[in-house]
Amino acid sequence: MNYQNELQWLGGVTRATADAFAPLDPFAIRQLERRIGFELSEDYRDFLSRLGGGLNFKEEVASEPLRDRPEYLHAADTGIANARFAGSIVATCFGADERLPDRLGFDWALRNYQGRLPDRSLPVATDGAGNLVCLIGARDRTPGFYWWDHEHEWDERDYHEETGRAMPAEAKYQNVYFIAESFSRFLERAFVFVDE
Repeated sequence: MNYQNELQWLGGVTRATADAFAPLDPFAIRQLERRIGFELSEDYRDFLSRLGGGLNFKEEVASEPLRDRPEYLHAADTGIANARFAGSIVATCFGADERLPDRLGFDWALRNYQGRLPDRSLPVATDGAGNLVCLIGARDRTPGFYWWDHEHEWDERDYHEETGRAMPAEAKYQNVYFIAESFSRFLERAFVFVDE
């Protein structure tokens, strides 16, 4: 799989804890897929089956969305500004190993972000400051990997107060930015961040 070369080019990964890598077995992957309601991309499934999660990049790795505009743009008559997002550091990949601290597990991420992410979303990584890389398997969007910007998280009550209208379901994408259609492509677009 191409992602292995990309991980190596980015400097590799290490466990976020002192434990050995904890690959997910096929049963655990199927359970995760049932829980989120869609199948993982083939390369991400392979990544989990070989390395598991709870991983940190050895280098400071950053990722940018394909476009700095979100997937949903508010109409001008709403008075709501459309945000921009330039990307962030990819600090830690979530996993499903009981030896991981709770905050690094898929279970924690799915519970913590339930109702805050678009439907059929799986948080796969965090920048450590609240932003997420999510695999989104929505039926009405290109399936793939997206940044979720916590700074511009939607709020139905605020939307109604500001516009006098009910918030459309698509507005859940007001803080979501497409990165790539596959895990390999996501890693291809990532780079080692050098602070100049």
